[in-house]
Amino acid sequence: MASTLDELARTLPGPLELRDRLRALAVLDAICGTRHLTYSFTASFSEGVALGRYDNGAGDYYFVFFDGGQTFVRVFDHESDLSPYANDGLWPGLVDGLPARLQQYVQMEKLGDEDYPLITLAMWHDGTGWKHGRPAPIDGVEPKPTDWPLSQVIAWSADAVATDRGRYWSRSLSAAAIAPILELRPLTRGIAESINPDVDWPFVERIAAYVGLPLEG
Repeated sequence: MASTLDELARTLPGPLELRDRLRALAVLDAICGTRHLTYSFTASFSEGVALGRYDNGAGDYYFVFFDGGQTFVRVFDHESDLSPYANDGLWPGLVDGLPARLQQYVQMEKLGDEDYPLITLAMWHDGTGWKHGRPAPIDGVEPKPTDWPLSQVIAWSADAVATDRGRYWSRSLSAAAIAPILELRPLTRGIAESINPDVDWPFVERIAAYVGLPLEG
């Protein structure tokens, strides 16, 4: 268990880089389509807090809270052994050691948490590095965390993003075309149309405002 989570702590990008990757993916999704977006980002979720989100539409998702100098990643994999549905609650030890400032994000009704937090993996950054809890065995069963929902923001390259997002949106995406988005350059309608000639530009403008990406032209 420790080796899996420790490896994730080593490979997960730092908060600033993670934030930028989620911003870029949110804009790219908005360019490719207007419905069933996998990635979204709100620069002003609440005062001083930004929120990135992934949702594959099949019951798997994660939220990333950027709160000042601290960051909280909470993942839900509906097939995970650590699912609260299978264990009637949060897996013991999963968020042990979570800083007090971030505990407010463990159970939030607006995120779908009702009876218990929908979390199967949790990581947090306290300004010094990524940390995690120590999920304990239940009835002798060792928990096996799954971090695959985070794979896109870990294995980061224009080619990898073009392949993944192209598959999702059933369109051919080139690494060169999406590079300005991944680099968070000021966005123009021309850049967006080079990716999707039928782009809904007003929609993209709204998403860019949520993300905090400047527009040109």
